[in-house]
Amino acid sequence: MLVTWHKTEASLAVHTYRDGIDVDEGKDPAYLGRTELIKDGIMNGSVALKIRQVRVSDEGQYSCFFKSDTCFNSAVMKMNVTGSESDPVIQVDVLQGGGMQVECRAEGWYPQPEVLWKGDNGKVLSSSFSNVGKDDNGLYNIKSAIPVNRNVNQNVSCHISNVSRNQRRVSKMFFSDSVFLKDSSWTVAFCVFFILALFFLILLVWYRRKSQKKKCSLKDGWKEERDHLLQKIENLEEEKRTEMAAVSEELKWRRGLRNAVRYHHVILDQGTAHPQLRLSDDGRHVRWDEVIQELPVDSRRFEARACVLGSEGINSERHYWKMEVGADCVVGVAQISVNRKTPLSPIPSHGIFAVSLRGGFVRVKASEEPLELNLKEYPHMIGIYLDCDQGEMSFYNGDSMEHIYTCKIPVIEVLFPFFYLGPGTEIKL
Repeated sequence: MLVTWHKTEASLAVHTYRDGIDVDEGKDPAYLGRTELIKDGIMNGSVALKIRQVRVSDEGQYSCFFKSDTCFNSAVMKMNVTGSESDPVIQVDVLQGGGMQVECRAEGWYPQPEVLWKGDNGKVLSSSFSNVGKDDNGLYNIKSAIPVNRNVNQNVSCHISNVSRNQRRVSKMFFSDSVFLKDSSWTVAFCVFFILALFFLILLVWYRRKSQKKKCSLKDGWKEERDHLLQKIENLEEEKRTEMAAVSEELKWRRGLRNAVRYHHVILDQGTAHPQLRLSDDGRHVRWDEVIQELPVDSRRFEARACVLGSEGINSERHYWKMEVGADCVVGVAQISVNRKTPLSPIPSHGIFAVSLRGGFVRVKASEEPLELNLKEYPHMIGIYLDCDQGEMSFYNGDSMEHIYTCKIPVIEVLFPFFYLGPGTEIKL
């Protein structure tokens, strides 16, 4: 199963999920450590993506692609980022000449909001100025002010909203004519202003400390992510070095095998073939047939088991041959004295050293007690390496050259390549 999420205008993946594993290879660095595929609903067709620590840059159009063994599909969606970190804060400023204005501030909004002042009965008031700026994270900070008239009792409210995102925050303040100080009450005005200024100073210090903690947290998070990526890169480099060393050793082994071993071109001996075996004209292909042939009498022929030998005997030097095997067969070597007229088992005491392939399992027949092997992959091509000088025989996966098994073998008489075929099986050399 494959699930990929991409941001439409970007080439790198936002998230990739392949065969039950979340894959970071080829992922946009901006999303590392911030995405998670919600797997609970995969079997029901849901491949939702969760993005943590959302940023303004995350906004945009995303495409999702899904593929399994039976179907595939894709979809496109748009993600809107919304931010409204703080409520509007209202403060009073005393102007020269005794007048006053009300200032409204809000920070951390996205997208850019609208600012609206309202008085009694919802009447819209005109602002004396409005200023909108962006911080380093792409969020908007807003400041707006309106003058407040003397000797008028009124409610003033500051409305900050994003209509498209259904965001709205409101702060209110009530003014009476007692707030507007006469010339004789400047001391009271100063005290009120001082108290308000002190309050907002405390609020500002608290907010800055909160922002600083948030920045430190983000910095620590990025440091951990960087260390994690560096460790991952180091692990990948170590894996690559290990793989290269293994490949180098295998190349050395193959060069040595090519230079030191005589490739044995096996031709099957028609005179030894059981009547249920059909051989090709060139003696390189044999298959089992349920029809028993009428063949000439030959003392070398197997009569009790569907077996056949190679035509050329071996008793010295090193030899290698390989064959494409079927689902039910035994391959190896047999001594020239092997019994061909009565039922026999492919074991050393009967003069046969071999491996058996049947039912998806590989078993060693080169010992009296069969040994079942646990291989990485089931071989469809078997290679046999016979070292007569050392008295050893090794079996290999003929495709991958994975070593299967090595056994000791006494070379006390001439040996022949040996093949047994079960019902419906064929072997190609």
